[in-house]
Amino acid sequence: MVVVHALHEDAACFYLKHGFQRFLDHELSLFITTKDLRATFSTSRSD
Repeated sequence: MVVVHALHEDAACFYLKHGFQRFLDHELSLFITTKDLRATFSTSRSD
């Protein structure tokens, strides 16, 4: 899991657009699972 602490709401919105989710108890703390993060960077190879 990757956790970020946004400095303000605009920054939180940036992370939300990139697949992060808010923690229920702190609106400016967000997370993304490593599984979802890996999927973001995966590419299909035709070897």
